[in-house]
Amino acid sequence: MPTDYVIDTEHRAVFTLAIGALSILDLLDSMTRLLGDARFSPDFCHVADFRLVDITAPQLSTADIRSLAARPVFDPSARRAFIIGSGSAFGLARMYAAERDAGGESNIQTFQDLETAAAWAGIDLDAATRAFAELSDRLAPDT
Repeated sequence: MPTDYVIDTEHRAVFTLAIGALSILDLLDSMTRLLGDARFSPDFCHVADFRLVDITAPQLSTADIRSLAARPVFDPSARRAFIIGSGSAFGLARMYAAERDAGGESNIQTFQDLETAAAWAGIDLDAATRAFAELSDRLAPDT
């Protein structure tokens, strides 16, 4: 599973980490799991870290991004911060944000680091750091 999330009900936030090659099926599965999680509320803020996604062999097309953007998960008022490392991934994230913006969800921004993303989303940095440490441990390849 190249994606996983932590729901922090105390801080009303969702943290998502993606690692490795990422396909539309991976992202759809993540969305479905999140929507089915009893702890999830669509008005929670969201910080998603895509810096460790392998974009050397992109598995997401423009049509895939449009399809994902057509599926609402969060309320339009929820702040969503995407942390992006590379140019290609940045372009895909901006495309997703533009598609969601056209649907009335204008609170999606892209960032290069967790500190700035958490501050913009209004999420406690220590809570975000702990959540991503947990996610890194869960998604780390077996050694």
